[in-house]
Formats: sequence, structure tokens, C-alpha cells
Amino acid sequence: MQEIKLVQDVLQGTVQLDIAKYTTGRSPPGSTDCWLLAYGKVKGAIVATDDLGMHTLASDFGLKVWHGFELLAKLRTARVVDNDLVREIYDALERNGDLTQTWRCAKHEEFVRIFGPKR
Repeated sequence: MQEIKLVQDVLQGTVQLDIAKYTTGRSPPGSTDCWLLAYGKVKGAIVATDDLGMHTLASDFGLKVWHGFELLAKLRTARVVDNDLVREIYDALERNGDLTQTWRCAKHEEFVRIFGPKR
């Protein structure tokens, strides 16, 4: 846990040095976000998040991060998730107003066999 805390502190300090760089329409990565990225670094895990500020921070440190749609695509490839569930997830995101630009693009690129090509 000490190693995770040290990495978290470095990540948080980096955010504080250039808050604008890590702010993408919302607040910059906070303590919990940095802890999660630190955990991924120390444990060799891939973090799934749609927070673009976290993606920027992860990129600066060479950390593995996926968007949520990337995780969904991997689960589909592994046959843990079927096409119907992918459609349901997209419907829910649209209904709730939570469909981000990255998910919109992925809909007709990553999931072209389900939704067809972009019109």
C-alpha cells in the first residue's frame, strides 16, 4: 500500500502543477482518480475510465488505460457480453445523457457489426 500511496502522490502533484492540462470539461483527476491510476501502475492492471483527464495523466506516465467501450469490446470478444447487451448499454447511455464523444465514435467503429457504419 505504501508504493501505491507514493505513486498517487506523484500523480496528484503532477495534476496540481498543470490543472488546466488535465481538465476536460469537468474537474481534473482527484485523489481517488490518482489512487486508481496508482493501483493500476503498481499492480500492473489496466484501468477502465472515460475521464479524459485521467487518460491524459495516464498517458504522461505510460500507464495502461482503456475507455469503457474498449472494456466492453473485450468482454464481447471474450463472449462474456452479447450484442443485445451492447445495444442495451448504448440505449441506457443515450437515455441518461451519458453517451460521450468517444462512445459515439466507437458505436460505428468498434461495434460496426452491431450498429452498422456511420451514416
